[in-house]
Amino acid sequence: MKALDRKLLRDLWQMRSQAFTIALVVASGIGSFIALLSTYDSLQWSRHSYYESARFAQVFADVKRAPRPVEQQIVELPGVAAVETTVVQDVTLDIPDVAEPVIGRMIGLESSRQPRLNRLFLRQGRLPEAGKRNEALVSEGFSKARGLKLGDHIAALLNGKRESLSIVGIVLSPEYIFASRGGEIPDDKGFGVFWMERERLASAFDMEGAFNRVSLSLTPGASEAAVIDALDHLLEPYGSLSAYGRKDQNSHRILSQEINQQKTMATVFPTIFLSVGHSC
Repeated sequence: MKALDRKLLRDLWQMRSQAFTIALVVASGIGSFIALLSTYDSLQWSRHSYYESARFAQVFADVKRAPRPVEQQIVELPGVAAVETTVVQDVTLDIPDVAEPVIGRMIGLESSRQPRLNRLFLRQGRLPEAGKRNEALVSEGFSKARGLKLGDHIAALLNGKRESLSIVGIVLSPEYIFASRGGEIPDDKGFGVFWMERERLASAFDMEGAFNRVSLSLTPGASEAAVIDALDHLLEPYGSLSAYGRKDQNSHRILSQEINQQKTMATVFPTIFLSVGHSC
């Protein structure tokens, strides 16, 4: 062994505590990078798996009022694989001992069946039964925030008329993982999502034989932009508010931001650790 090698080993032995600390810092940086990147990949996979099982739509559009026969015209648009239309209305909820305004989004549900798209995951209870007009499902976030349980009743003003809704199910929806109105900040205490019999909701708001919300899934390889343009053109006479893709859907956008934070952390924190190790 050369003298220079012996000197190097001797100096390293004398600095063993510092060298060990540097090794731990570098190892922590590498470990955090692997852990955070694995978390990011897991979240991405979980979101994709949930969206697939729930048949989460890829294109959405709101209109003022379109007759239900238009559904068939939408189905026939190039690139469209499946269509789901419904009636959606935001109403005021009357909750005892709550002074601040609470909004409920009422979504029409065909009696005793799951939607073709944006399927609901029942956490508790069952779907509303046909003919029981005031049975409703509620989003899990709102039920937890307001302490709602199966069998509870909540009052809603349906087009100015006070109705008592019976909670028969608590659900998750891919559309409302983060529930908010438009671009507002998610607020599970101030905004709840409910699903009730479509005919009952349509009757209350003069929407019989019509819809004001449509969701689409696309065929493999279809151009989302082309489908959106065709859908806007078709729905223009019915007061279309401009169709949009999944990337602009509010809940998906917020969820994507949350997941992407993991990717940012996977880059930032390991860089800090390795920089400290290098400076030592």
